Amino acid sequence: MRRPKLARGLLIAGALGSIPGAIVGAFFAASVADADVLQAAPLCATPTLAADSSCVSVFQAQIIDHTPGSSKFLPEVTVSLNGSTTEVAYDCFATTDYVCAPNPFPAGSQASTGWWRGSLVYLGRPDTRPQVPTNKAPAENLPPLAFFLLLAIPGVCLLLGALLVWLAPMNVSELIQSALRQWPDPPRPVEPKTVLSVAAAYQIWPAAVLWVIAYCAAMVPLVRFGLRWAPIALVITFAIVFGGAIVICWLRLWWLVRDSARQTIMVEAIEPGQSRGSTKVWYHRVDGERASTSLGPGWYRHVQEGDRLDALTNPTSGSVRMVISAPPVQA
Repeated sequence: MRRPKLARGLLIAGALGSIPGAIVGAFFAASVADADVLQAAPLCATPTLAADSSCVSVFQAQIIDHTPGSSKFLPEVTVSLNGSTTEVAYDCFATTDYVCAPNPFPAGSQASTGWWRGSLVYLGRPDTRPQVPTNKAPAENLPPLAFFLLLAIPGVCLLLGALLVWLAPMNVSELIQSALRQWPDPPRPVEPKTVLSVAAAYQIWPAAVLWVIAYCAAMVPLVRFGLRWAPIALVITFAIVFGGAIVICWLRLWWLVRDSARQTIMVEAIEPGQSRGSTKVWYHRVDGERASTSLGPGWYRHVQEGDRLDALTNPTSGSVRMVISAPPVQA
């Protein structure tokens, strides 16, 4: 059967597609944990540059070079300490404890530097506890990692698709044909749960694009209130987007199957210059008006003038809601 085969294919693709998202998620969780540890770390009684240090060591150091930032890049400084130099970028807008001047760390000036696990994680005014985070601080890893959490979306969608396709009793075409056999004329008392299962399995997947857009929109306030909440935002936007998509697709498919009339239309004309993406055909409705409908890519070069197509239509006007014939069609 096609459905189990499709479900297995989605399951395999989803398992492989989940790997990048799982890797990003692991790095994100580790960065959040390290940021919490750093925030709670006390000052070292004896400053040290050891890589296994669990406290923050403060050293007075010399700024030997400064590179101004731009709209795309953070400003950078080169720090000299004990004969060694370290280059870091700093983000003075990431803290409320430091007033950003046009050049807070000019070349030749002294600065207070905070070291944790052997890395320069903070800068500050001389003889104060440094508070300005550098790109070596764990929290500075969160913006790119929060963005790359988008890599989790394909895997989640494919795995969800495998589950929904496996649970669905039939596909959309089988649902329509079954309903037409049992109840030729509308309204058809189709089972809402069956329609819901089919719609969820086969019609909600454009919502994956909306999920990406919704998550990116949620990132805007998170930049201000804390990117550590990005995974929760990913889950919430998933629930909102896919929950809404399931309801909309369910009602649309239920209305289509329940209330549409079955009608055979004759193709009177094919719009010139049709592409492989769609084919536009013209027909006459039951109310006498001339109308058109677009067929899918599978109809390219498989429909001719005079062909008869089965369709679900508006019972009153006869306008096509969905073509149920499968290509190719013979005249």
